[in-house]
Amino acid sequence: MIVKNNTSNNGVWVGQSISANQSYTILESEIENWRNDDTVVADITLGILVANNGSEDLTPSDGIRLLLRSIVEVSSLPEAMPFAKNLYRLKLNASGSVTTVAPNASGESLLKMDEERFVSGGTLVVKNAEFGDYISAEIADVDGIIPLELRASLCENWPTAVKYIEKQIVELSGGTYSVHKIIASPLNGQIAAGLYLKINYFATISGSTREFYINYNLTKRI
Repeated sequence: MIVKNNTSNNGVWVGQSISANQSYTILESEIENWRNDDTVVADITLGILVANNGSEDLTPSDGIRLLLRSIVEVSSLPEAMPFAKNLYRLKLNASGSVTTVAPNASGESLLKMDEERFVSGGTLVVKNAEFGDYISAEIADVDGIIPLELRASLCENWPTAVKYIEKQIVELSGGTYSVHKIIASPLNGQIAAGLYLKINYFATISGSTREFYINYNLTKRI
């Protein structure tokens, strides 16, 4: 990603001096610091800094989208995860604690992305699932890291950035424990640091209290 000082004065952003009307190419190792800098976000929004994708200057909205890696981008497997090129590393993870859901109620599980990750699916492990239980899944801006003025353009319905499962019936395994697989590959969601993976579980009125964990299929850009 390239940023240009769109003013007649020299400036400093994230410790990097950029002369008036000059550009700076942000290294991959630096992108997290730039992404998490409030001044950078504000100055791109105001047009003080102009983002460039390597071929053209971007509007403030598209510049923020590039900085945040579009919050969630979906790509085909060969482009998003070229393992043969050794550009990505497997980083499987799981929900930190069990979520309990009473009959005729709903519950949610949250997993914060402390670093940028790609998600290609996961597995829901449920105790006492009943026929008709269902889930939804989304990427959520729980902590409000997306600037207020950009939420309408970047999010489907803030604080929901993207709802990638609108509704899916939980698959029953015929015993106390059920395993429900979420398979998104060969598509992969790119998630900026600070956002959350969120699963909502909706229980029917039948049966007893449900309990569930989630295993996530995640990868990290090296």
